[in-house]
Amino acid sequence: MIFCDKSWFRWADGGRLAPKCWQGWACAFGWTAATVLPLWLLLLRGQPVEATIWLLLAIGLLTCEVRQLRQALRREVM
Repeated sequence: MIFCDKSWFRWADGGRLAPKCWQGWACAFGWTAATVLPLWLLLLRGQPVEATIWLLLAIGLLTCEVRQLRQALRREVM
């Protein structure tokens, strides 16, 4: 499941993805906010175990998203 559209990103130096329009930047900001805000709130509530679990889950979801975007962009190039 891809939340961000592949047309919002381009290949940058070193083979990484970079936003190429405002939608890409909004998607990147959204992922950052969706990861950091719950983490911050859990830490403020004194729940470090839950914060760690949340961080691992968010990183896993982001990894899947980036992998699928990379595959979609790679198919486009071929």
